[in-house]
Amino acid sequence: YGGTGLGLSIVERLTRKMGGHVELQSERDVGTTFTIHLPLTETEREFEQHLASEELSPV
Repeated sequence: YGGTGLGLSIVERLTRKMGGHVELQSERDVGTTFTIHLPLTETEREFEQHLASEELSPV
């Protein structure tokens, strides 16, 4: 708990450079959740579609 907060600053900068954003939700006495949103590239979408269309075979 003794951090300087530098890590979050770095994460936010990198996320913005990749076209995304950081979202946070904080509730006293409960905690904080950080969510990183990054856009998918067309290649990644095509890969996901390929995986979704494949038939899975039993092991």
